[in-house]
Amino acid sequence: MYLLDVTDCHSPILHLLGQRLVRLSGSEMAMMHLAKEQHRQQQLLRAQQHGSQAARLLHSWWLKGASVLTDHMRSVLICSIFAFKILEWWYTSAEDRLSSAAALPPPPAPPPPASDPKGVGLPGNTAQCPICRQKRVNPAALAVSGYVFCYPCLFRHVTEQHSCPVTLTPATLDHIRKLYEAM
Repeated sequence: MYLLDVTDCHSPILHLLGQRLVRLSGSEMAMMHLAKEQHRQQQLLRAQQHGSQAARLLHSWWLKGASVLTDHMRSVLICSIFAFKILEWWYTSAEDRLSSAAALPPPPAPPPPASDPKGVGLPGNTAQCPICRQKRVNPAALAVSGYVFCYPCLFRHVTEQHSCPVTLTPATLDHIRKLYEAM
């Protein structure tokens, strides 16, 4: 509608607000700038006429500062965004350098706990259960020691003795972990 000159508003919102967009010529912009400067000069003169010397000086500084700020708001906004992006880049690259330099290798695994002489001995074949000395059925590991047993043997021993059969380290049923072997 706006392009066909049916309406003078290109946006329904501007029409509801009663606003129109018009093109200004160079002379009209110069007149607006001159009117703005005259208005500022009148404000400064009024500020110089009322109040004490300190109040007049403070009020005139306030008016001059507000004028400079409104005149250069666009430049200040662009410069502040640019400065923010530089700071963002600076700290991001610094964090990347710190995180890459601080990457330490994982510590070595702790040594396995030593078997207790009073505990059951370890069989020569690692596929056998240390308790029943048979091929492991339904394997389960004890988290406090890491040794693997048959689940029924381990469950019975931990329920009765409350310790690892090999190391005699105190254990509960919560320390038993079921293992699933790939076929």
